[in-house]
Amino acid sequence: MSSIPSISRNMPGAYTVAGGVKAGHNSGSRKLSLLLLSRGGRIFNPGYIQELGKFGFDDILCIEGPKAPRDVEVLTRRHPNVRFLILQQEYTIGEQINLGIGESLGEYVFVMWNDMGLLSGGLSSLVIERLFQRNYLCTVPILQNTRGEVLPTLQAPVFNRKYLKMLSLSPSRDGRLTLFPYDFAGIYNRAKFTQAGGYDPEIKTPYWQKMDFGFRAFMWGEKIKCETTLRGKYLGDPPVEDTSPDDFYHRFYLKNLTVRYNGDAGYIPNGRFWSYFFKSGKGYLKARKLFRENQEIVKLHQFRYKYDATSITDLWEEEEL
Repeated sequence: MSSIPSISRNMPGAYTVAGGVKAGHNSGSRKLSLLLLSRGGRIFNPGYIQELGKFGFDDILCIEGPKAPRDVEVLTRRHPNVRFLILQQEYTIGEQINLGIGESLGEYVFVMWNDMGLLSGGLSSLVIERLFQRNYLCTVPILQNTRGEVLPTLQAPVFNRKYLKMLSLSPSRDGRLTLFPYDFAGIYNRAKFTQAGGYDPEIKTPYWQKMDFGFRAFMWGEKIKCETTLRGKYLGDPPVEDTSPDDFYHRFYLKNLTVRYNGDAGYIPNGRFWSYFFKSGKGYLKARKLFRENQEIVKLHQFRYKYDATSITDLWEEEEL
């Protein structure tokens, strides 16, 4: 099972791993794993995997859904550096990443999709060593569309009259901040990802799952930045994401936007309940239950907080100075 200590009480269910035997982590090594997510059909294409293998990943882990190909055992014999994580049921993208990073061998894990390619020269040994030295929670690549145009993948939070707005920016220079990895793609520091609790499996919508992860990471003092020499390209049309508020937005809102930081710890003030209740559209008992549950979540991790949601926007303002 995954070693990710999720901040949710619900842990993922069963899965199996086929392929090479998982060795113990060597604390003296800095391995880089590839975690390949599936979108739009069967994930494993030998030619595609062989092309990715040229970038020198120490191991490759492909995540397959419950309808995994029957010839997985044959494929693992032909490709000993590839393992398959076969899910026994459907999971959210964030849950898949939690499980995959937990099973990966590397100290760092490059998460990408099977409809992405890497541009040559963007993952040299010098780039990898620089990423290790910077030690960010996650380093995101520049992503291009099929026409070679750079996509505005950097996400900057802005509060306007207490309302949250997200700006999509182009990665104009190296080391710019982004609230979360666009399309979940990036090189994750395995230890920091684990310490940050991973993606919340109780938030099922991908957008709010990423927003929750990003706000929590920055409020806990971590950084997510871009590396301009690290470049990927979509092999088809980039995905269109639904950013509209839904039931899972409420969990994101309570866990992040209601938090206050007093200089020592994070907490959700009792007085924030009424504002949430009147805006939520939920009955009093349901709203009170959700509010108290998320107060307990924040209290459990209260001393991890270095910022609250409004103060992290100062990081983006400082970046422009």
